[in-house]
Amino acid sequence: MKLTPFIISLVLSWITISALTQPTLHPFRDGDEWYFTDQNFNRNSDKTYQEVEPFISDFAVVKLNDKYGCVNDKEELFIPAMYDRIWNEDYPFHVSIGSDTFSIDKHNNKVALQFV
Repeated sequence: MKLTPFIISLVLSWITISALTQPTLHPFRDGDEWYFTDQNFNRNSDKTYQEVEPFISDFAVVKLNDKYGCVNDKEELFIPAMYDRIWNEDYPFHVSIGSDTFSIDKHNNKVALQFV
């Protein structure tokens, strides 16, 4: 099978895009503490968490003081750790506090979901 320049460029584009979208930080557990490391397992910061989830897109869900929030790749909380639960793989986030469940955007504002 002959590889055409078009196929080669598609493969190279896919490899480049895949490399760019890979998370740079990874969850690591040490006893009861969780933190983030780089791809060489070097600790990213002195911050520790009760739980962490892997980065999805540009955020990761973390647990601090028994509440959930979201951090960016600099480990800055952009969604405060104030929720009993956070779930979703993209924006908007679905969150709960007690028996209240609602959605928020990446600025922690409540949003109405529109179903199509």
